[in-house]
Parts: sequence; structure tokens; C-alpha cells
Amino acid sequence: MVIAAVLVALPAATAHAQASSGDASSTRAYLQADLTETRSELKGLPAAFAAIEALRGGLQAECPGVLADEPKPVAGAKPSDSAIEISEELLAAVFGAAERTEYLHRRRFARTVSRLSWGDRALTRRVHSYAAAEVTEAQVPQPDLCADIRVWVSSGYQTVSAATSAYVRRIAKLSAETEGAEEAILHNLTRYESAADKHIARQITKLNQHGLHAVAPEILAALAKVGETLRGAAAAPAS
Repeated sequence: MVIAAVLVALPAATAHAQASSGDASSTRAYLQADLTETRSELKGLPAAFAAIEALRGGLQAECPGVLADEPKPVAGAKPSDSAIEISEELLAAVFGAAERTEYLHRRRFARTVSRLSWGDRALTRRVHSYAAAEVTEAQVPQPDLCADIRVWVSSGYQTVSAATSAYVRRIAKLSAETEGAEEAILHNLTRYESAADKHIARQITKLNQHGLHAVAPEILAALAKVGETLRGAAAAPAS
């Protein structure tokens, strides 16, 4: 799941005085759309976690314990490239299950901001590409994890499937377009913000902070459950 980056609030009173009316109106529209999306994302968290649980249930039905014999990593040793790719696929698949539940409000956000523009053309391009990439992320099909993991296991944990490599590359490309983009956009918008805009930005910040605190423990627990499903029940702690 993608939680919006925390806004870095910077003084911009003098910069706003120099902003054009178009820049100011686009800034207000962007912040209002961002606030709406952030609220929708928080409201949709139960559905997102239900989607992750549904993914885990599918793995439980199709390939429980498929990684039960996976070699234990040697302390201090770097994981193999194939182990890293499988881990990246699993992580992306879990987050992808959650992100697909966000498709409708991401699309609404993208439709709104795609009509906005600023005198700063680089900012305009960044806003448009970020919103489009977020929609695309929410449309990436779920990989066939059981099939991909079985290929890795059958290779003696040496080689991943072509499907795994293609999925990991696609997610990495999209992540490069979205990671840190919202934070950079919000930072650049501060020069155009009015006092009312700053209030909206503060609301976004508070909601994001609340969301991060609420989501992190549940995400970790959900990932642990997926891992237990694939590797077998968690080992009892040593006495």
C-alpha cells in the first residue's frame, strides 16, 4: 500500500505573492484533490487489508509450505540475486493486492490533476506523470506467486522464472516514477500556497502521519502471515 509522503512545510509567503493566478488556482485544486485521495485511502484500509488476506488465503489453498525447505541465510552473507528477486516479488505482490483496491480514487485523482498546469513546466510534468503512474500501479495484474516460487524451488533456489523477473522490473520502473514524487511535488507547491492552502497541507500531513502509524504494524503482521503460509508455521521460540 502506498501512503502519501509527509509534507515538508517550508516558508513561502513572499513566493506566493509572486505566483500567477493560474499557479495559485492549480495549487489549490491539487491540494484539495490530494486531501480527498488521502481521506479515501485511509477509509479504504479495511478493504486493502482484506485483499491481502484474500491473497494469503489463495496461497494457503494452492501452495502452503512451498518454501518450507528454503535454505536458511548464513549470518552476515548477502542473499543470492534470485532470493532477492523472489522477496521483491512477494513484497510487491502483497502491496499490489492492497493497491488494486485504491484504483477508483487514484483514477479520480489523476483525472483531476491531469487538467492542472503551472508556469513551472517541470512541475506540471511531474504531477501528471506521478498521477498516471499511481493509476498504472493499481492496475498491475497479480503475479502467479505459487507458479513462480515453484520454478525457483525446482531450480535449487538458484534461478527465478522469466515471469518473476518481468514483474519485478515492471514494479521497479513504476516505483521509480512514484517514490518520493508526492513529497517533491508538495515541496514545490509551497511557493504558490495561500494561508488557506497551507491549512489544507497541514490536514494532509496530519492524516498521513496518522495513517503511517496505523498501517505499519498491520502491514508487518500481514507480511508475516504470508511468510508463515509459504514457509510453514512460525518456529517456536528457543527455550
